[in-house]
Amino acid sequence: MSTTERVRDAVSDLCEQIFALAAPLRAQAEAELAVEGPTREALGFETSCRRLLTESGLPLAGAGLVAAPGVLADVDYWLEWWQPVPGGPLGRCRRLPVQINPAASDFRDYTQLAWYARPLATGRRAITGPYVDYLCTDQYTLTFTEPVIVDGQFCGVTGVDILARVVERHLADAIGETDEALLVVNEQGRVVTSSGIDWVTGDLVRGVDLTDAATSRARSGRAQRWQVERCPDLPFAVLARA
Repeated sequence: MSTTERVRDAVSDLCEQIFALAAPLRAQAEAELAVEGPTREALGFETSCRRLLTESGLPLAGAGLVAAPGVLADVDYWLEWWQPVPGGPLGRCRRLPVQINPAASDFRDYTQLAWYARPLATGRRAITGPYVDYLCTDQYTLTFTEPVIVDGQFCGVTGVDILARVVERHLADAIGETDEALLVVNEQGRVVTSSGIDWVTGDLVRGVDLTDAATSRARSGRAQRWQVERCPDLPFAVLARA
């Protein structure tokens, strides 16, 4: 197995692990929102999210439910997202304070954000990032979300956040020590992690066509050629200097 194939498989395995950790949140949301007139007060996500954030074995940066507008009987918008307390006691979490009043000047319509809009548009799970998450972590983050469907109706998303540096650490063994320029990028060419210091998280590799698993040209100051290894069913690819 080549290095790019090994890294590709490691990316796929890690993503499936993260989605598996988040799956119970979706099941819980679909059950709790299936009752007549569900309310935010009746939601039981605090315990589930605290357990996930402290007992999953993977250091997640957030977890929760984001309800579709009008789904809850007592509030139009509702984002219940829990986070570990930075530097706080082990196991301590807090709910992210978010403005949910559309009339307020600091209201931000989360239905326009990719981690919500993609599952709404496709009916499928989504991975957004790496991006600097100014709403939650203020760090490069990847957000894994799945649509919540009740009686055929889209009712919101559930999911988890994970810091890009945690993903980088988990892929380090697969990348190993190599003089080869090796990058993991998202579908826009945004770097998740790399084998060296020439490319860092958040850098953009331009000119690489990730829809075609063939050698492509990146125009990033000097001509480079990359071999592209797509990660099946995921918005990621492994690039190796050709």
